[in-house]
Amino acid sequence: MNWVYLFFAVAAEIFGTFAMKHSNGFQKLLPSLGVVAGYAVATYLLSLVVKNLPLGTVYALWSAVGIIGSLALDHYCFFERFNLVQVIGLGFILCGSVILNFTLNT
Repeated sequence: MNWVYLFFAVAAEIFGTFAMKHSNGFQKLLPSLGVVAGYAVATYLLSLVVKNLPLGTVYALWSAVGIIGSLALDHYCFFERFNLVQVIGLGFILCGSVILNFTLNT
């Protein structure tokens, strides 16, 4: 169940980040409420996950998947382009997350 909670925590964080882009610096009410709701749900779900899994590993995975998901959303919704250095950086983030995930099984 921890992995399900972590998945939804990441989804809520990405939703909150997406809403932040639309909030215009918290000038628009509905997207601003989306930011607060998204991060509140993400934080609550993350608190459930860290009861049973190591905090550092969970936070690293949550952050990495959130970064990759937010960048993918940015690319597909706002047509942002990535350069080679950014793609290499994403690869390092992904590799680091995979390595940390393997530490859960040892």
